[in-house]
Amino acid sequence: MRTRLLSLGLGAVAGVLALAPAVASAQPAADTVAGVATAGATVAVAPSAPSSLTPASATPASDALAGQPSEGAEAPIGTTPSQSLDVPTPVASAPQAPAVRARTALSHARDLFQRGGTTGAHGVTWHHGRDATLVLTQLRHHVHDLTSSADRRAARAILARPTYGKKPRKGEHAYTVREQPPVCDAHVCIHYVTSTRDRVATTDANANGIPDYVDQAQEIFAQVWSTEVATLGYHRPMDDSTLAQHGVDGKLDVYLQDLATDTNGLYGYCAPDTSNRRSPGYCVLENDYAEAPFQRRSPRQNFEVTAAHEFFHAVQFSYDSYESPWLMEGTAAWMEDEVFDEVDDNRQYLAQSPLTDPELPLNYANFDPAYSPYGGWIFWRFLSEWQGRGAGEDPSVIRGVWNRAASTSSLGALSATMAARHTSLTAAFRSFGTWTRNPRHFFAEGAFYPPARTAKSFLLGSRHPGTGVWGAQLSHLSRAFVRFRPATTLHGAWRLRLHLDMADRSRGSLAQVVTHHPDGTITVHAVRLDRSGEATTSFVLDRSRVSFLDLDLVNTSVKLSDDFRPTLFSATAVR
Repeated sequence: MRTRLLSLGLGAVAGVLALAPAVASAQPAADTVAGVATAGATVAVAPSAPSSLTPASATPASDALAGQPSEGAEAPIGTTPSQSLDVPTPVASAPQAPAVRARTALSHARDLFQRGGTTGAHGVTWHHGRDATLVLTQLRHHVHDLTSSADRRAARAILARPTYGKKPRKGEHAYTVREQPPVCDAHVCIHYVTSTRDRVATTDANANGIPDYVDQAQEIFAQVWSTEVATLGYHRPMDDSTLAQHGVDGKLDVYLQDLATDTNGLYGYCAPDTSNRRSPGYCVLENDYAEAPFQRRSPRQNFEVTAAHEFFHAVQFSYDSYESPWLMEGTAAWMEDEVFDEVDDNRQYLAQSPLTDPELPLNYANFDPAYSPYGGWIFWRFLSEWQGRGAGEDPSVIRGVWNRAASTSSLGALSATMAARHTSLTAAFRSFGTWTRNPRHFFAEGAFYPPARTAKSFLLGSRHPGTGVWGAQLSHLSRAFVRFRPATTLHGAWRLRLHLDMADRSRGSLAQVVTHHPDGTITVHAVRLDRSGEATTSFVLDRSRVSFLDLDLVNTSVKLSDDFRPTLFSATAVR
């Protein structure tokens, strides 16, 4: 980016707030994307192709021509943009003093167990019935910052296991009758009662003296343990036998309770037992999944995906209970599909995700409590399939991130994991855009995923060939997609002349163009930016050869200092 653009000021283009914690350095912009050729090359993929790009010659490399002279009515790129892209503006929570943060955590936890609806008395609206884990984890971490002894007692009562303590007061949760003997296998114990609102159905079809719902819970958790610990190789949940509050020594305790109402679908949660970075924990799951919010799936399916999700939180506590919501909830939602692939309940989270909001930072949920972290699972799905290199997925890449999580930030752990695999976060994030704009071409189940949002679409013809200068500001790990369609008048030697003026390439700027052909194939062109982040290039726009082109403007940086960087572009149909 040349210095003349810095004088535009933040009001000249759509604002994006800087949100990410800084890490050591941004990845270089010239990294090669796995499955995509380096700058200037092209590849083509048919709609039925496996989830990797394969070399083809549908469009020759010479279609990306740099530095051709201007033709037609083109706006000078150095001017203030005439318009800004329609992109959402992030909102970050203001920093809080420790005591304020602690009182906020306590208020949220009290709201969590109110049974009157999805919005608590303190204005917390739950996006989904698995938010409780984050709420209780925050409370556990900040109990010591509460200045009132009454508040500390209330917090510890909320955090206590359901079998510990006396009759619950408002905002707490506990069994109000003595529990039945827990049902245990080698790793997990299921706790339950047979009376009060927390009761499980007492149907016992196999006459083994244990309610069928409890038998089912034990069976499902055995499968979850087998997949997540034995097969995928994650740490087992930590032993709780040295704690004052514990269940059957050393085993993960799962409590069945009536958590939900017909207006508030609380599926379940896990909570850490201590404020240590590595901590034992316990889990609580719904006692029947009969309420209205759960009717999209069968009770068993709801239990399955919740068990896979919440058990993984107990696993995460054995790595780092202080990890970011983006990593914790995104990978827990990803894990649902790893254990119970046929349920596909996590697709509901895509309604608020990098697919709907690609202009927001990838880890935006860390900074805006109103933004659901669950939709981030699509990035971890991409990462595991992308690392599979077209031969299926490689879920071990996510374990690599968790193995490094305690010693650095979530983005630091991700960057280090990519480096250990001889690639980079820049390369991954570059390909993530291509995959999410064209999910059917790449993801194994991409036919069921919506394509990532387009910020702006242009129809270019002989009478209206140009776009004028447009601008946006890209925050770290965010992008904006722009589509160009040829009008019916564009037949023959028409090309799309594209001018870009982005932040310096060293600040993470990157651009690529994807050509969509009438036969359903796509061609990915890497745009060659100079060191200052500028480029002039062109692409075939002949309607007989091109259905449309997607421009992907990307900020691949993970550094806070690389937010607020203006990006300008203009495009013109020329002959």
